Amino acid sequence: MKTLSTACFIVIVSTVTSLAQIKQAPENTVKTYGNATVAKVIAVETAYTFRCDVEGWPDVIGSDIPIKINGIAEPVIVAEEGKPNRFFQMQAKKILSTHLSRSETISLHNIKRGTDFSLIADVVIDSNSLADILIENGFARRLTEDEIKKTNPITAFPRTLNALNANHQRPAGKNANNSNYLASKNSKVFHEPSCRFAKSMDEKTVLKFSTKEHAIRSGRRPCKVCGQ
Repeated sequence: MKTLSTACFIVIVSTVTSLAQIKQAPENTVKTYGNATVAKVIAVETAYTFRCDVEGWPDVIGSDIPIKINGIAEPVIVAEEGKPNRFFQMQAKKILSTHLSRSETISLHNIKRGTDFSLIADVVIDSNSLADILIENGFARRLTEDEIKKTNPITAFPRTLNALNANHQRPAGKNANNSNYLASKNSKVFHEPSCRFAKSMDEKTVLKFSTKEHAIRSGRRPCKVCGQ
């Protein structure tokens, strides 16, 4: 009986300690969602983003989903007056595509929620960090702490597949007030919500950007009709 009481006391103390640790955790900590394996790379979109199918995930969240390589950005030297360096982006995309296509295994670590229904993750190819490879070859640099705070979303990953699917299927025209710029997945041009091209987009392919800078960083350019 004494042994049983001691065991119960230990369990209670352990539970109270765990609850205290959870309570003390910072509210603004970016949540991560474990690791996953890439089943198939579909396409390289930008210097640091590619679309893929995730092994074992439901199609609604794991099929043709954009993956952003965590913690890196273009080297400062390639920026000129804030304009995208097309030649650099083309070369960086080629390098990224080459490494992904030659890899036997591609895994995603410390997965976080990105914007526009994308994921941010540490990408590992054949046990090597893809970010490190790009940095060593001069095609990327580490983000500063301030940049990380600005780019890492604090919101949690959608808790239900229904919520994710409902958000994805809202027509672009009805969401104009919630997004400053819109683009099609297959287009390299972004538009203002009021643009006639934005209103004619297929809602299933619409990408949303909160700022013009965000849209440009995705590798797209402003529409010549509405972006002047």
